[in-house]
Amino acid sequence: MATELEFYLFANTYKDHFDQGYRSLVPTARHNVDYALTSTFADEPVMRDLRNGLYGAGVPVENSKGEADAGQHEINVKYSDALDTGDMHALVKAATKEIAHLHGQSATFMAKYSHEHAGSSSHVHQSLFRDGKNAFFDPKADQGMSDLMRHYMAGQLTHARELTCFLAPFVNSYKRFVTGLFAPTKAIWSVDNRTAGFRVVGEHGPGVRVECRIGGSDLNPYLACAALLAAGLEGIERSSRSSPPLPETPMPRNRPARSRPPSPRRLPNCRVPTCCAAQWATRWSTTMPAPPNGRCRNTTALSPISRFPAASNAPELTGTPVIHPVSKRMT
Repeated sequence: MATELEFYLFANTYKDHFDQGYRSLVPTARHNVDYALTSTFADEPVMRDLRNGLYGAGVPVENSKGEADAGQHEINVKYSDALDTGDMHALVKAATKEIAHLHGQSATFMAKYSHEHAGSSSHVHQSLFRDGKNAFFDPKADQGMSDLMRHYMAGQLTHARELTCFLAPFVNSYKRFVTGLFAPTKAIWSVDNRTAGFRVVGEHGPGVRVECRIGGSDLNPYLACAALLAAGLEGIERSSRSSPPLPETPMPRNRPARSRPPSPRRLPNCRVPTCCAAQWATRWSTTMPAPPNGRCRNTTALSPISRFPAASNAPELTGTPVIHPVSKRMT
């Protein structure tokens, strides 16, 4: 597994933000720096120290890049087993904030720090290995996806509603799901449609994998990875099947007007479903407490994603998934 972490850099310090009531946040850039060759130079003192510091701490950083809005960056770490991925994810966040502070700046991993700017995500890439090879790859199958991969992704699609409790854990998390800003709004899969909650990356190649695009950069990596594994493995046990992929419709050229979206008339309570929260925690043999009165603490856990049901032909999953132990930790 691997996570892609996005965040914003601000020109002010954490103390400045506190004294100003967290108003008038000033990003370090003034325009979109996505894939720009020169526009990220101003942030290189922070980003270079971050990459080198993490690498020196044993975190194999692959790259960093400017992202889809002013002051936004993404940093990517090499894939590993689920537990190592969670550890490295936590280290990246802590190091980013500390190193930004040393440079008189600050960083935020909020999923949506402003309605007028793009949200920050934490896409989770997943694959299963057998005998040192990617078990998701079948060169003779469509998109290079083995039946094992299709069952795995179908399990996650079936439990997409429940997974949002772990991938979008806060009220602010749901403000990120805005059409036209590269955030997923549909619980369906695609090869290259950025509105889909799940995407197939590296099709037709040995690196083919599932990318879950639902999670924001505010997720808990341990709970998110555990929940995704549980849903995927249950899909394998049930030999679940998903609907066809969403067509590769390009994103709209014109962004929606930068205005605050209307508030919903009612924020429904989220009853914890059978395969969610406490019961999944029991399956994982963790000590996560059960939500009070059978309800999630987050009363806005019904996101735009949950409005799109899973494939109609997907069977109801009620079995207990077998969670395999993680592989040997990285040295």
